[in-house]
Amino acid sequence: MFKVSHSWQYLYDLCQKKELLDVLPLKDRTRGIDLQETLMTVVEKADLQLSKLTAITTDGAPAVLGSEKGLCKSDERFPEFWTFHCIVHQEHLVSEKLNLYHIMKPVLEMVYFIRTHALNHRQFRNLIAELDEDLPSDLLLHCAVRWLSRGEVLSRFFELLNPVKLFLAEKHKDYPELHDPQWISDLAFLVDVLHYLNGLNVDLQGS
Repeated sequence: MFKVSHSWQYLYDLCQKKELLDVLPLKDRTRGIDLQETLMTVVEKADLQLSKLTAITTDGAPAVLGSEKGLCKSDERFPEFWTFHCIVHQEHLVSEKLNLYHIMKPVLEMVYFIRTHALNHRQFRNLIAELDEDLPSDLLLHCAVRWLSRGEVLSRFFELLNPVKLFLAEKHKDYPELHDPQWISDLAFLVDVLHYLNGLNVDLQGS
């Protein structure tokens, strides 16, 4: 699919507006020339002045940014314009490059042990209630489709770290990570980093 949107700025309120123009299927090839033709179809259909094009925001795909055959390579129909890498895509790449595995793997194992067994889940929630502290009522499950949920899962796990330790000790489940100060420091660091990444993503979405 090829999504085309455009934004403009009103002089009277200095606010940038964004509008989705069209979403078109790319049924055959996805070369730069194919993207150019698709873009031109949308521009002509919407009766836009291509001379007003000032910038293109992309996800960095070669078909878009290719030095010789990419969409952003100027030809006789395209004016001079800037190209920007989408900050949301950059943010996702940052999250992929973070070394989460040694944190996420044991955290998810512990969370699944507690959440996916009805008896364990009920007993864990009862333990939190008995502690009579200002704590969240439950752990969160991770959804692989929504990468931002990793930060939420880690944050909630960190808040409930002490109840998790108590509960797993009662169940005779041994996780050395829970007694490793360096692992706990890494967990806290990732909680903070993903908290800011999640906040940035929500701010970028706007209203």
